[in-house]
Amino acid sequence: MNSVLTDPAAHKEWIVPHSFQWYAQLGRLTGKYDYPWNSTLIGPDAEAIFESEVAAMVPGAKVLDIGCGHGEFTLRWSSLVREIVGLDITADFIVTANSEEYDNVSFVTANTKDGLPFEDGQFDCAYNRKGLLHLTRSLPGSSGKAEG
Repeated sequence: MNSVLTDPAAHKEWIVPHSFQWYAQLGRLTGKYDYPWNSTLIGPDAEAIFESEVAAMVPGAKVLDIGCGHGEFTLRWSSLVREIVGLDITADFIVTANSEEYDNVSFVTANTKDGLPFEDGQFDCAYNRKGLLHLTRSLPGSSGKAEG
């Protein structure tokens, strides 16, 4: 058997994974960002630890979920928060997210590289589940901007 592996980037329809174009295609095809972790580890993994940190931070708060995808993680907090806004660059993910209706949940399409479309101090805290931002909590007198 003589198999030749080719470079997938050489394919005429190649899209760089995790690029804006890749996310847009995923949104058009599925309407959501689903990244299952088929982990075999026993015990808390990074996802569980992050979820625990968010759970401790959001009760009663006005929260910004940066990079919310189709809103599944955002909606998880609706019963605990005062208000939560999910933000993502992929419009088709936001369409899926907006199919759910909660009084204290909304979704916005925006590119964080262009700045956030909110006033300074508008949120008590913000998180980014899949990115490089750190969990942040506004302090009195601070601008409320996320570090990252």
